[in-house]
Amino acid sequence: MPFLGDYAVGETVRVFFTTHDTDGARVAPSSAFEAADVELYKDGGGTPRSSTSGWTMTSPVNSKTGLHRLDIDLSDDTDAGFYAAGSDYNVVLYPDETVDAFSVVRVIATFSIQNRYGGPARFVHRR
Repeated sequence: MPFLGDYAVGETVRVFFTTHDTDGARVAPSSAFEAADVELYKDGGGTPRSSTSGWTMTSPVNSKTGLHRLDIDLSDDTDAGFYAAGSDYNVVLYPDETVDAFSVVRVIATFSIQNRYGGPARFVHRR
């Protein structure tokens, strides 16, 4: 699972991920993934974000079998305070579709929001 980076509040996180059969060949899920097939967990907590508002799933990407992308708009505050500076997030694929006839669950990425040291001038606020 890749660490995608440390994002500023309000940016968009783009999560590319792939699906494969048991031999490692690319394969499509039983039907296209949608945003509801993903859960987002904050700071190691056990309760995912309750809304998929601000999320866009593209499955497949550019008609490429087995390639998918989830865009997460960090400016969407439907779950008030969920996206917050100083936090870490885990993106989990938990679809109702099957992949190669298997039910799957997989952490597909991690990212943070302004939670990594970037030097004294990393986040400069201008008025």
